[in-house]
Amino acid sequence: MSQDKTIINEQPTTKELLDHLDQSSSSIKVDRERRQTRVTYRNKLVILIIPDSDPEISDVKFTVAPRNISSLGIGLIHNSYIHTNRKCFIVLQDLEDQWARIPGNIIRCNHGKGQLHEISVKFKSPINIGSFIKLDERTATLVQADIDLYNQMFNTQNHAKSIIDKAKINKAV
Repeated sequence: MSQDKTIINEQPTTKELLDHLDQSSSSIKVDRERRQTRVTYRNKLVILIIPDSDPEISDVKFTVAPRNISSLGIGLIHNSYIHTNRKCFIVLQDLEDQWARIPGNIIRCNHGKGQLHEISVKFKSPINIGSFIKLDERTATLVQADIDLYNQMFNTQNHAKSIIDKAKINKAV
């Protein structure tokens, strides 16, 4: 029989782990790629879907406890280890009670407490988190700046790649 993979925010150990992670996160040095504005995102229903590469097999779906969210990813708590470098979808309910399926990749899974694991998912492209959680004006401005910066960097990288590709074509001719 399959094990229940549902985790609820109100479970004491989940709340304790979320509180501990929030308290200790200020002392953790954050690398350059993780400097997006993060917003606490708790007591929400979040579904993690891991698609199976075999179309004959159903996708695996988990209800997970969210920790925080940024324009480029989400932190989650789950009651078992999940392998990293896997494509996934995060299903979130927006402020208008519509469901959004957001593609991403599981980039980290660390043991937390007991059976609980902290999972980090990086979205395939930035989202406006203001669609999913009410933001004050300052935070909304910071989130939009994160999205603009990402788009600017992405466009710069694509432009540089196209110049390199053209140079390779010209060299080949």
